[in-house]
Amino acid sequence: MKTVLCFLSIFVGVVFAGDDAAFAACCKDKNVAETCQPICKYESTPDDVTKAFAEGQCNVETDGSPFYQCLENQKDNTKCCKAAGVGADASLDFCLDTCDGSKPHTYDPKYNGCSAYAQAIFDCGKNA
Repeated sequence: MKTVLCFLSIFVGVVFAGDDAAFAACCKDKNVAETCQPICKYESTPDDVTKAFAEGQCNVETDGSPFYQCLENQKDNTKCCKAAGVGADASLDFCLDTCDGSKPHTYDPKYNGCSAYAQAIFDCGKNA
């Protein structure tokens, strides 16, 4: 039993470490600013990300799109986001754009209104 638990702990640790390593590598490959790269990990919270962009650690115009592409594992996670309720309010359906990491998107101030969906967007990227 101890062997199984030990293996499970190692496996879970490797899986989650791999996700963060891939996220960090993606940010580096996409030239996310060095000052912004510390938030390129799934243990960062939506509040950490908001703070990094608000305080200038990250530049919304140059780091925003590649950060979200990396967050979403460069995959289109729109289905996951829809299932999690992202864009359920028709006036915020554009928030689904941030769930599609398969392509870059241009920053628009309207995305600032997507904070209610931030955790779901993060979770879909982490689980992709």
